[in-house]
Amino acid sequence: MQFLKRFEADITLGLPEATKSFALFKAKKWDELASLLEPLHPEQQILCCDTICQKSFDAAPGIKAFHQSAPNNPTANVVTAYTLSRLAMDARGGARAQDTSNKQYENYYQRFYETREFIDHATEVAPNSPLPAYALILGCEPYGIGLQDVFELHRQMHTVCPDFLTGSIALLTLACEKWFGSHDIMFEIARDLAAQTEDFPFGVTLIAAAHIERWLHYAAFENNQYAADAYLKSPAVREELEAAFAQAMPLSQEVDSWQNTCFYNHFAMAFYLVNDAPKAAGLLKLIQNRITIRPWCYYNADHVKCALDIRQQLGLKRRP
Repeated sequence: MQFLKRFEADITLGLPEATKSFALFKAKKWDELASLLEPLHPEQQILCCDTICQKSFDAAPGIKAFHQSAPNNPTANVVTAYTLSRLAMDARGGARAQDTSNKQYENYYQRFYETREFIDHATEVAPNSPLPAYALILGCEPYGIGLQDVFELHRQMHTVCPDFLTGSIALLTLACEKWFGSHDIMFEIARDLAAQTEDFPFGVTLIAAAHIERWLHYAAFENNQYAADAYLKSPAVREELEAAFAQAMPLSQEVDSWQNTCFYNHFAMAFYLVNDAPKAAGLLKLIQNRITIRPWCYYNADHVKCALDIRQQLGLKRRP
């Protein structure tokens, strides 16, 4: 009997530097790793860090050794601050608070406590990178950072890197009702940033993200599937999604980046939810195996299986 090899998404999302960064990290070629990462966009630096984390049993000792090799190098500092923060988030896991153990919370808080000095130093030596502020946002719960502080951190990120989509999605998430804000605040942020088309062309991704968050709150936090379904049937929701999608879709076909991959994944799920099968299927064809964790994890904790199941439902080959 033959068994199909488990399908794996491309965790590098097609970025060749991500694969190379892991090889350099594994070989402990710290100078070469810094040189590779330095010219990359912050989104690409994050992809490289995520690849290192996912391919390593424990990336923390290596990333600290990288930092120690050049303690005042801006790139080494921002990469270390982000990576250690990401590992702290991994320690908590993605479940809701009531489904997270005390042990997970203890590990999560302890890791962020140990990471703070790296974040503070990165803030000092790399003022033109959004990653230290983003690392603080990731640690908002253990650091006691509230919504107004998050707004200020986002302002700092947006000033030095106007098209830093990862940071804006983090702001949107924390501004929603399940965290520190409300549905109204969340949508205000999404629409304001989506309107900044010149400096932030893929900011329209936030429109899809906001509607997915609203659907999720109805379904998972209010336990009201009827309201969730009714929300998705609203003509106003579909019209706003279609307008935002049309705004960035032409540009997305001219570039190959994390941002257009994020744009495709968010709108693929949004159009699937509102039952626009042709658009959802078309985007899943473009995505291929570049399946991002968000937003699919909101539908199913196994985000890869979720995307593959939906491909099959829409009449595509299950495996791209």
